[in-house]
This record gives sequence, structure tokens and C-alpha cells, in this order.
Amino acid sequence: MRKEEYKRGFDDGVRKAITAIHKRASLMNDPSAKAALNTFAFHLGSSLSVAIEADRPRHTIDPDAILFRAGSGN
Repeated sequence: MRKEEYKRGFDDGVRKAITAIHKRASLMNDPSAKAALNTFAFHLGSSLSVAIEADRPRHTIDPDAILFRAGSGN
């Protein structure tokens, strides 16, 4: 597999994950849970766009760090 195919597959996978997170949030009753999931999805997308703009490998995105920032207010 070529590097471009890998990058495209990774980007598509992250976009599908973001869509799934937003769909899951729409099913929740708790406004805080909805806000947490939507914030996580937003930051995941933001990190992906930063990775694309910086032209660094997309596999360096750390979702645990994003969740920590979004969930703790840091």
C-alpha cells in the first residue's frame, strides 16, 4: 500500500469516527454527556486539520490527550 493510500484511509476513518461520535451524542438525554461527546468530536477534527496543515504523520494524534483537555477544562 502506498503512503497516500494510508493517509487517505486514516483521514476517512477519523471522519467516520467523528460522525459516529456526533450520532451517539444525539441519542443521549444528558446535556453534559452530549456536550462532552460533541467537544471530543470537535477537538478530534481540529487535531486532524492541524496535522494536515502541518503535513506531519496523522497517526500522531493522541485521542486520550484530546479527551483529557476537553473533559477537564485544561
